[in-house]
Amino acid sequence: MSRGQNNPAQLVSLTREQVDPTACETVLTLQRAGHTAYLVGGGVRDLLLGRRPKDFDIATNASFGEVRRLFPRTRLIGRRFPILHLRLGRSLFEVARFRKRESPEEGMRDPLATDNCYGTPEEDAQARDFTVNALFYDPREGRVIDLVGGLRDLKTRTLRSIGDPLVWYYEDPVRILRAARFVGKLNFNLPAEEREAMEARSSLLDLCPPQRVTEEVFKTLESGGSAQAFFVLWQTGVLAHLLPQLCDVVGATGGDCSDTLRVLQALDTQVLAHRDLPRDYLFAALYYAAVRHRRGQRASAEGNGAPCRPSASDGASRTEWFHDENSRLQIPRAYRARQRALMGIVNDVLGETREKRLARLARHPAFPYLMALLRLHERCFGGVEDCYCRLRKIADERDLNVAPSRRDLCRARVRRNKRRGLERPRRIRRSKGNAPGGESPASSVP
Repeated sequence: MSRGQNNPAQLVSLTREQVDPTACETVLTLQRAGHTAYLVGGGVRDLLLGRRPKDFDIATNASFGEVRRLFPRTRLIGRRFPILHLRLGRSLFEVARFRKRESPEEGMRDPLATDNCYGTPEEDAQARDFTVNALFYDPREGRVIDLVGGLRDLKTRTLRSIGDPLVWYYEDPVRILRAARFVGKLNFNLPAEEREAMEARSSLLDLCPPQRVTEEVFKTLESGGSAQAFFVLWQTGVLAHLLPQLCDVVGATGGDCSDTLRVLQALDTQVLAHRDLPRDYLFAALYYAAVRHRRGQRASAEGNGAPCRPSASDGASRTEWFHDENSRLQIPRAYRARQRALMGIVNDVLGETREKRLARLARHPAFPYLMALLRLHERCFGGVEDCYCRLRKIADERDLNVAPSRRDLCRARVRRNKRRGLERPRRIRRSKGNAPGGESPASSVP
């Protein structure tokens, strides 16, 4: 699973013209009001690596009330660490105050401690997770502020905790999943002390809120580097605590050459090509090779030598297995239902040769998911090219979409609601001349 991680990175010299002008203007507005404010986090890191940032975060010493007086369109979110969502036009920024890590006099802090202490930029940099995420950018002076050695680690492509990894992963075990995601997404090296700390603290993931763990898993699948990330999780033993049955399948099917990692490599190619794949499709692709492996085991146990295609009674066992598999994650019920439906029509396609039956499958709402999953199957295992070409011909004749996207999912939901009579009521717009009571001012004149 190595992807040339030892090559040094060529850092880009950062100028104000390369940064989002709305983000720069937001920071400058805070600075003109007398506050200290910087761009911080993954946006600065990605710009230095020559990547396109997904978003920009802002850190400041201004209170949330002071920020709201400067920017009215804000919303306060978060329980553990409150942050302010600031919207300017189509841009959305997360504004947080400089934090300080409180060190206890004896021992370590409790895991997931919720104490909020505000401090200086220097203290805020020391409280972040990894050195490459603790870089500040000052648009007024046009310089990158490095207080923890993040630029050095960027050049050597090394992911390193700011403090002792054993302490850092103990205080917030979700950082273990973030470390694996960054290794896969950025193609970074992971030092031996980081791997040992991840393995030692992996059991603490059971203490984390399921929502945070599930969100990190989905972010990993959306990163375009999920194969490398899950390989790191398997190597360090984290996958055994997170998804124990999936870990058993990875180990039983060849470890770093397992079918699951091969499917994830193909999925990464699709993610980088489309970028807006629905999460329920990502969820189905993660377990596709594992379900295929289980069916092969069942066929071998029966000793009939038949190909690993499901029987009509396979639905119940498949549903139970998915439920057991994801007991540590909080997967929406709708995702599970769509996954079961998708696996059902994949079963129909693999065992179907009649043209009329294939034409009916093309009208199924999950047809784009089916086509994407067949492309994964052909790339990893082969044997479905003829079926895929026949379905593609039907799709071209009917002008059907063959790539799943979140927009198609929203459109399908709207069409379903219309059929069920659940249309959203239209807003009644008053004309400018209408009074609040419903009568126009002219109507009250005798």
